[in-house]
This record gives sequence, structure tokens and C-alpha cells, in this order.
Amino acid sequence: MAICNSLTTGLDKSCDTNVGGINRFYIADYVELSPTISGGKITGLSPDLNQGIYAVTTTATITTSVVAGVYVINDIQVTGDLTSKIKVGKQIKFTYNTQFGGGTWTGHILSVSYNSGTNITTITPDFAGFTPSVGTVDGGAAPNNTSNQTVWTYLLYEFKTNKNVCYFTETANVDMTNGATFFTQTTTLVLSRRETTKRTAIEDLADGQKQLVIVVLDSNGIYWLFGQTEGNYLSAVEGGSGTAMGDANGYTLTFTAMEPEQAWEVDASVITKFIV
Repeated sequence: MAICNSLTTGLDKSCDTNVGGINRFYIADYVELSPTISGGKITGLSPDLNQGIYAVTTTATITTSVVAGVYVINDIQVTGDLTSKIKVGKQIKFTYNTQFGGGTWTGHILSVSYNSGTNITTITPDFAGFTPSVGTVDGGAAPNNTSNQTVWTYLLYEFKTNKNVCYFTETANVDMTNGATFFTQTTTLVLSRRETTKRTAIEDLADGQKQLVIVVLDSNGIYWLFGQTEGNYLSAVEGGSGTAMGDANGYTLTFTAMEPEQAWEVDASVITKFIV
């Protein structure tokens, strides 16, 4: 007798076009992503911004206005054009100083704009009715310490490759004796041409056996998330010069994750918020 009786339907043959391979390969530092799953795929991600991920450490300044006798935060201004990294709907965390100490705010971005004349990116948080305050008018002059703030966000970096060289596999590991089942997710990234910039990137990925999140866009136009629970690890680096003129010269990177579930499909609108 089966341990679990949950089979309620069969499966029709798909008539969609099916092709193999990977078109895009994205990597990020691992954090708790807290996915929202609906209709059999991930429809939302909320990365934990307290885990030390991408920080804007250039001078960030909060601007304020007076509302009911209190200085409240309007927006954040950061030097440089960050519109490729800071996007509407993306989750951010930023620091702010008050008359009574420091504070942080975590939420989503309502709007982003860049002024090329001043070289300033203005970020307007979606405070959703609860706007942080940094002091009272009775406290004297407009609050100082509005500069040198820090802004955090989460980024997926694309590692561009040639077509028809990258792939992923997923293998079920079933131990009937112990009743354990998990999935080994293996993604393979091929980088052509050996050079210093790629060597440096590989060093960054391998440093300290770093936990990573990997998202790929397959040739069917579907995004897949690997290492959601436990993270991926760079488990092998191979490659060389080749022998003949037509041989591959480059690196082959293998990433491995062991997950309790199969990889989830991710809605495209979710991923685009985090891609650089």
C-alpha cells in the first residue's frame, strides 16, 4: 500500500514547442527569498535584505518635509545613475537617523528617476501610509545627519555566454530504507575565452565556498530557480586552451544544489525586478 495517496488526475501530452538549452544565466548571493507560489510557479520573491547583500555605499541623502510638526522622509538621493540596479517594485532597505537614534526601513520602491545634470538618482519608497520621521520642528533646526545613509537591494547578475553551451540537470535521490527524497540540481555555465576578468569572477564565485542563487532562462522562454532553500555551490571548474584553432578556449563551471523539492518555474515579471 502506498504511503501517500494524493494522485487525483493524469497528465496530458504538451503540444507546445519544446527545445533544449539555456539562453540566459543569472547568479546572486544566496539569501532567504520567501517565495510566493501560485498556480504551480513562483509569483513573488521577497529577499531578506538583512543578510548583507548589495549595498549602495556612495553618499546617500534622505530629503525631508514638515508634516504636522514632524520632519518626515520624502525620498533618498544617491550619487550616480543607479536606474539599472534600483527599479520600481524592487525591495530596498535604507538607514536613517533620528533625534533619538538610528533606524532602518524595508519595503518596495514607488518611483526612480535620474537627473543627468546633477548626477543624482532619486528613489521614492512606497511607505504605504507609514512614513518614517526623523525629528520634530520643536526640536530646532531641520534634522541633520540626513547624509551618509546606506541603501541595500538584491541583484541578479547576468553571466553572458555563447548559445547552445549551457545546461542544467535535476536528479531525484530516493532512499527507500531511510524514506529520504531530495533533488540534486546541477547547472553548467560555459565561458568562452580565458582572460583575467573571467578568472576574477570565478574567484569571487568560489571564495569561501559561497552560497549562491541561480536563475536560468531556458530556450522555451521559462525561468527556473535553483538553490532556493539550501543555495548552490561552485563544485567544479574545468577548461583550458584546446589544441586546434577550432577548439574551445575557456572555462566550464559546475554549480550544485541539493534541494527538498524540484526547481520552481518563476514568473518573468518577478525576475526582471532583480536583474542588472
